[in-house]
Amino acid sequence: MGLLFASMAESQQINVTGQITDRTNGDKIPGVSISVKGTTLGTVSDIDGSYSIMANTGDVLVFSFIGYEILEATVPSSGRVDIVLESTIFNMEEVVVIGYGTMKKSDLTGAVSSVSSGDLTSAPVSSIGEAFRVELLVFK
Repeated sequence: MGLLFASMAESQQINVTGQITDRTNGDKIPGVSISVKGTTLGTVSDIDGSYSIMANTGDVLVFSFIGYEILEATVPSSGRVDIVLESTIFNMEEVVVIGYGTMKKSDLTGAVSSVSSGDLTSAPVSSIGEAFRVELLVFK
């Protein structure tokens, strides 16, 4: 009987909360995707890097955000999981941005134009997206 109650206690969902920060500068990171591994449950961190999600003690939470390493953490009985994400740095010369994703330059076939960082920084624009649009118009 005690074993039955112990397993029922483990399967009860708790409200898991925490805060997500950047390892390099300690800034709080908004927009981080948090999901319970093996389920469709998920949420996103708010503007202060805080999040809240229902999960079972022992579940694994997966934290992912573009430009950062994916991190997994097991839910403790306290229900508090603070996360520090590590930025990933990669060589932009090896990645090609396409309209709906990315692929390695070596895997790319078809017409390609190159835009250097100097071209982008010299363009009179207010955002990187605008810079790409300007450069694409110049190369046509």
